[in-house]
Amino acid sequence: IAYAAIGYERMSLTWNGQSSDKWEETGSCWVNDSNVTTSFLNGDSVTFAAKEGVSTTVTIDGDVTAEQVTISDDFTFTTSKTVSLSTNLGIAIAENKTLTKAGEGTLNIQGGNITGNVNVTGTGTLNIQGGVINGDVNVTGGMLVVNTANALSGENVSITNGELKVSFSGRGNSAISHNTTVSVGAGGILRLDGHDSIGWSASQAPKLIELAGNEGEGNLASMVINDANATTTWCAPVEMNGYSKISGTKINLLDGPTLTVTKTDNVIDINTIQLRGNMNVGVEENGSLEIKS
Repeated sequence: IAYAAIGYERMSLTWNGQSSDKWEETGSCWVNDSNVTTSFLNGDSVTFAAKEGVSTTVTIDGDVTAEQVTISDDFTFTTSKTVSLSTNLGIAIAENKTLTKAGEGTLNIQGGNITGNVNVTGTGTLNIQGGVINGDVNVTGGMLVVNTANALSGENVSITNGELKVSFSGRGNSAISHNTTVSVGAGGILRLDGHDSIGWSASQAPKLIELAGNEGEGNLASMVINDANATTTWCAPVEMNGYSKISGTKINLLDGPTLTVTKTDNVIDINTIQLRGNMNVGVEENGSLEIKS
């Protein structure tokens, strides 16, 4: 991708993917403010808006950098490679619209925050490097990776047949905000790879983590704790609502988290459990919990 030369006046472009669905520096996939076909140069601001004859699936085959990205309608970004989308001012998604990451490749989003709803599907990875998502998240395939404080700041995160990997470690913060409910469904995995992934105290931990799977191989709802360097703190309230499993290496119970068990076939299998605080456990009628350690 060619960078704009010194003195280049950055443009505001609108997606016009008719002859091609590729976001690249050549071709006729963009129009300027005068509706004249032009090409994209790194540093331009771009808008994706649905209109007749224009593809709402965008293929990114190489690294691109935009001053700002605005998404006015539902758009899907796909890649079969490992590529980066970098922004200075972030990605703004219109209300009730969604950015979807699809495909088998990895899309790294660098710089700025994402404001709006995000879906992850397919078999690839969406890697949020340095920013936060201020919107709801739905993972139905592939993997979403976050690694900063409050990286997930919307009200709801849903994981089904996909994986959310939280690799944040930073005492006194949480990668998942206190206002967020995380729901893990059949085949979903919440993987915690940082010792403060879900908070150092109840006031920082997620609002609630719900695990609810289905009977049958591959249908468990899982929370996997895999911090090789330290102990993952557990402060968040958790509901195990059947066919769910919490497993991993080492946890540190802090600040009196609550664990509610409502249905059968729930398992906690942790190598080491450190009790630096109390855990309030409630098993409702017809609920079952097996603890291994």
